Amino acid sequence: MKIAIVNITGGGLSGGYRKYLQRIVPLLERCSNVSEISVYLPPQAMGSFGLISNNFVYWPDGDDKNSFEWLRKSVTKFVPDVVFFPTGRYINFDNIPTVAMVRNMEPLSTPFGGNPIGEAIKNIGRAYSAKKACHRATRIIAVSKHVKSFLIKKWNMSPDKISLVYHGIDFPDNLNLSAVPDRLIGQYSDSFLFTAGSIRPARGLEDIVHAYGLIYKKVPDIKLVIGGAIDPWMQTYKENELDTLISKYGMISSVIWTGPLSSSEMSWCYSNCKVFIMTSRAEACPNIVLEAMAHGCISISTDNPPLPEFFKDTAVYYPPRNNHTLSNKILEVLSWKDSKRLDMAERTKKRALRFSWDICAEKTVEQFRLAMEEFKRKAKR
Repeated sequence: MKIAIVNITGGGLSGGYRKYLQRIVPLLERCSNVSEISVYLPPQAMGSFGLISNNFVYWPDGDDKNSFEWLRKSVTKFVPDVVFFPTGRYINFDNIPTVAMVRNMEPLSTPFGGNPIGEAIKNIGRAYSAKKACHRATRIIAVSKHVKSFLIKKWNMSPDKISLVYHGIDFPDNLNLSAVPDRLIGQYSDSFLFTAGSIRPARGLEDIVHAYGLIYKKVPDIKLVIGGAIDPWMQTYKENELDTLISKYGMISSVIWTGPLSSSEMSWCYSNCKVFIMTSRAEACPNIVLEAMAHGCISISTDNPPLPEFFKDTAVYYPPRNNHTLSNKILEVLSWKDSKRLDMAERTKKRALRFSWDICAEKTVEQFRLAMEEFKRKAKR
């Protein structure tokens, strides 16, 4: 089986998506029924993947403005048995079965959601592209039950066309415990609340800022650490919404913004935080949740889907935007005895074992096979 993986983006690749490609491509290459893989990426991604594969191909700058003419010719010349679109954007290849994956729910479920107007318009375009990809693809991979349910109920997709394939988890085998983020050196205590992810309205960070504001004087030794990149067009949101709240509560010195974190720095934060808090409003298969579980974090999460689908009974839940409930949950978890924390950590790690990159690769290849069979059946009609 020859597979073309076509990553059509505006140029950027999120950290979570880069990690997906870094994990899944080598595993797909090792599958016995896969003979060759060619991975197509935008030129802006060049240098992002090191030496994980010799089969990464970058289309020329400006090819997107030329209807991807070079990309179409290159993929056609490769003669794949199936074309995989993991980013929810699609271009047509005649006489080749295709598989699309939906892994970003913000554009689909909350395209506006407090975003600047420019970002909201982009989200509408992303949702349109994803819907078109799903309708045109031979098969669809949904990365959670929540995504699959949305596609069936909101977009009227046939359940027979969609399969559930969870992402895997990277387990912290050899933690670099010295990888303290620069912003925390010399000022962190051994007790801090931790949340992470790109800084944008869909993350719901107002919840944790409000909740921390209600309790931080009661727990003066505990800081709030927020990790993640701030896109240039989200700087105004951070300043006007989050920084204003922090100033209102008078806790500027107690909230630490780390900026982007490396994998080892994230591991350090997961391993040292007192509580990991997930406030996100729109997720598909949240890598941060999987990572927190793999580290045995004591977690508090919103109860909106798909978060309970992943955490199950290994997290404490609160309704999104309910700041008082969240603040009470934080105080409750902080009061747990060491024995209860240890028990929850062990159950969390056990739960994390259910998410495997090997299984993800196997199920993904199975979708390629099913797409090829379905395509052949339709061709005979």
